Amino acid sequence: MSPYLKSLLQLPNAGSRTITLNQATSFPIFQIPYEGPPEGLMVGFGINSRLHNPHYFHGNITGGTCEDWLFIYDNSPFHTIHTHSVPFYVTSVDGVELDENESFWADTFEASQNFTTTVCFPPREIESYINVHCHMMQHQDVGMAAFYKLLPGDGVEEGNPGNDKSGSGNRSTQMSVTSALKVFYKDGHVSKDDFAAALRGHQAAEDATKSPQRKAAAKFERQAAEARGRVDALI
Repeated sequence: MSPYLKSLLQLPNAGSRTITLNQATSFPIFQIPYEGPPEGLMVGFGINSRLHNPHYFHGNITGGTCEDWLFIYDNSPFHTIHTHSVPFYVTSVDGVELDENESFWADTFEASQNFTTTVCFPPREIESYINVHCHMMQHQDVGMAAFYKLLPGDGVEEGNPGNDKSGSGNRSTQMSVTSALKVFYKDGHVSKDDFAAALRGHQAAEDATKSPQRKAAAKFERQAAEARGRVDALI
């Protein structure tokens, strides 16, 4: 297992959630309140009994943490579940626990049965989102996708062993970007020159977020949002 993946498993466990893969073959299709009989066979695939809606978030996730996700296969056709941008560590399949030598990392996995994963979210400094969906486009296009909001978070503090399932001991990790680079350099996984270049690049990225132009743009956006709110209140 790579040092990066080991470091992810050392992040604190923030809890668990269930993700159910659903199928509907008649109206209403999940949260869509259709009226009257449809013509022909209508099929909708959903997650947690909802068709995908880009304006709806199924929950909040904090950066710098891991979560245990149970995927439930709800008598739906074969699916291939994919998590954008973050890998997951498969720990059980069809109720059978996998030991340390059998567990594995993936970002896409066949869902013809229930399975459990540990999903780890690297530390982050800005709010974003993650898309969980079936990698079969004909299923995603008819509703099998879900957005989760990713909130800023730095991970564990020094002295907290976190959620270590990697067999790498109890090494604690202050999982900010800078400290992660320091860990990899200290462990000999990157050279001094690469470490220095990575630090310079990270500092440049941070400096760019603090530029006067960016602050001015953010101020303008706030003023525009306030103006839209005043207009909406009059409608």
